[in-house]
Amino acid sequence: CHELTRPSCFQPCHQVVDLEPFLELCLAEVCACQDGQQCLCPVLGAYARECAREGMELSWRNQSFCSLQCDGGLEYSPCGPPCPPTCRSLGQELPEHCQDLTCLEGCFCP
Repeated sequence: CHELTRPSCFQPCHQVVDLEPFLELCLAEVCACQDGQQCLCPVLGAYARECAREGMELSWRNQSFCSLQCDGGLEYSPCGPPCPPTCRSLGQELPEHCQDLTCLEGCFCP
C-alpha cells in the first residue's frame, strides 16, 4: 500500500482525493489476500478512477506493475471514453450515465 504514499504518480492526486479511505481499504484487502499484489492493483485502480473523476489522469500501470493487457488491436488508456462511440451511437445523444462520467480506464479502439 506504500505505492499510494510514496512520491510517485499518485502524489499529485492527494490534493483532490482523500487518500485515507483508500489506505484503509488497501490494508484490509492486501492483508486478507494470499497474493498481496493481486489485491493491491484493484485498490490502486479505484484510487486512480477517483482521481480521473476529479480531472486528474494518472498513468500508473506499466508492464511490470499491475499491467493491463488489451487484445484484438485495442489500446490501453488510463482515461478513455466512458461510452465509446459505435456505429449505432454515431449522431445520437449520449445516455445520461455516459455524461456523468469523465473517463474510464480500460482498452479502447485506437
